[in-house]
Amino acid sequence: SRSAVVETLFPGTPSEMTTVYHDDSEGNLVMTHYCNVRNQPKMELVSFANNQLRFELAEDADIDTAHEHHAHELTITVGDDGSLQHDWTNHNMGQAADLRNIKLVRME
Repeated sequence: SRSAVVETLFPGTPSEMTTVYHDDSEGNLVMTHYCNVRNQPKMELVSFANNQLRFELAEDADIDTAHEHHAHELTITVGDDGSLQHDWTNHNMGQAADLRNIKLVRME
């Protein structure tokens, strides 16, 4: 059986974005980020160490990397308290353009 984790950032706002994490057909962890800039970069896990998952844009992503502003890399750090620190690197015109840092914490 297959399963997925669906994550929604900034729900109910104009900045809402959804990311779906799942295994591909070969058992590798991948994700598709449904971005508020109206593209869907696909990334694949390239490393997992020290509570950090690092994703990079997949070769088969449907993104024009030379011209399209897009999320290109994501590092997720799992905190001892269950928090998730997202560190996104966005690219524009083929180069790193900006960083976005988002911390998700458990609601009690």
